[in-house]
This record gives sequence, C-alpha cells and structure tokens, in this order.
Amino acid sequence: MSRIKEDDKARENREIFQRYAEARRDWDVEARDAIDFTLGNHYTAEESEVLQSVGQADFTIDRIYAAIDKLKSLMTSRPVKFGVQLEKIQILS
Repeated sequence: MSRIKEDDKARENREIFQRYAEARRDWDVEARDAIDFTLGNHYTAEESEVLQSVGQADFTIDRIYAAIDKLKSLMTSRPVKFGVQLEKIQILS
C-alpha cells in the first residue's frame, strides 16, 4: 500500500498548532504560579521546611499589596456624580 503524500499546508498548520499549544501550556504554568504567589503561597513545603530548619520564618512577602492596590484605585478613580434634570411639566386643565 502506498503512503499518501503529506500536504505542505497541513504540515504547516500542525506546526503552528503545536507552537501555540506549547506556548499556552507555558503561559498556564506561569499564570498559576503568579496566582499562587498573589494568594500568599510563596514557598513550597520543602522550601518552608528548609527555612524553618535554619531558624527563619517563611513569611508572606506581599500582605500589604492588596491594600495598596485598593488605595490606588480609590485615589485614581473619578468621584461619582449624581444629577437631576428638571423638565417643564405642562398641566392640562
């Protein structure tokens, strides 16, 4: 049985898809690490044990970041303005 010749466009599409899939996996790993760091999970269990064995605490680095971020958003946002427009009311008698 003869083998079907591979189409150049199909090969190119497969290579593009594989590059995208690899980049997506890399991004996903990095994003999960960033979320963990933001939530205060700075150290693995092994790293925490090593720090504690030499008498150092595994403290959370950015406890104040959320408060600073909220303060920045409050300081840079525009104040809410409420207004009322009065219209002429015609009373028919």
